[in-house]
Amino acid sequence: MAELLFECYNIPSIAYGVDCLFSYQHNDCPDDGLIVSLGYHTTHIIPVLNGKADPVHARRINVGGFHIVSYMHRLLQLKYPVHVNAITPSRAE
Repeated sequence: MAELLFECYNIPSIAYGVDCLFSYQHNDCPDDGLIVSLGYHTTHIIPVLNGKADPVHARRINVGGFHIVSYMHRLLQLKYPVHVNAITPSRAE
C-alpha cells in the first residue's frame, strides 16, 4: 500500500495508526484520559497515561452501534406492539 502511494501518487509521507489516538493528540487533551471508541460492531476502550496509550490495559467489547440500534428497535417493538410493522430499524435510529 505504501509503495503504491509513494510511487504512483507521489505522496511525500504517510502515517499509520489508531484514529482515536491521533484525534486525542491533535485536540490537545490532558496527559491522562480514557478513550472510548464506538464502532459499528465493536467498542474499544484505551487508557492514556502520561500522554501515551497503554495497550496492556486496552479492552475490546463486542458491542457496537449495530447492536445498540437493534436493541432499541426491539425495545420499541415490545413497548408499542400495535405499531410493530411501522417501527423499522431506520426509525429506531
